[in-house]
Amino acid sequence: MVHRDYSYRGSALISLFDDRIEFVSLGGLPKGITYSDLMLGVSVLRNDRLAHVFYRLRLIEAFGTGIPKIMECYRGQKAQPVIEISDNAFKIMLP
Repeated sequence: MVHRDYSYRGSALISLFDDRIEFVSLGGLPKGITYSDLMLGVSVLRNDRLAHVFYRLRLIEAFGTGIPKIMECYRGQKAQPVIEISDNAFKIMLP
């Protein structure tokens, strides 16, 4: 919800499979942010008011920590998260 680009009318998707969960969010990466930036924890708020509300409610703990924490959780594991990015969507698959 915090990262979503609300200029798109479609819904975010969460799909559960026997071997993975997939999250698809509309909007791709914010302009000027690369995959490498994402992996370093660079965060650009699209919805800063929503993000600050989520932070105050302790639904998120900090800005820019999600992807690095996910990758840390999978360190040393055979199955790894897969991230796909297009101009209009962001998808992460978690085994």
